Amino acid sequence: MHLTHWNSEFWRFKSFLVGAISVAESRLIYDIQKSDKLFCQGRFNYPKEVFDEALWETLPEISKKIDQYDPTKAKVMTWVNRILEFKFKDGIKKYNKRRK
Repeated sequence: MHLTHWNSEFWRFKSFLVGAISVAESRLIYDIQKSDKLFCQGRFNYPKEVFDEALWETLPEISKKIDQYDPTKAKVMTWVNRILEFKFKDGIKKYNKRRK
């Protein structure tokens, strides 16, 4: 009976941690969106929608790859902008295909 109680407490605590992580990720994404440090070379050479779509695809990617971030290799915004750059290049390809 004692083990069952511990198991129940463990799962309640784990659920709390998952919620806390979600709050932290939400805060990170909010801060990134409000940051004036988002950068994409050539951003203004294409319609705003191309950048917006790239950013929209970048945000969940950040959450998915947050465990891969290494602060010894880059600042957070450098890492975010690198992901954004790849998504933006994909967006440019999609945009150019739609125009043909």
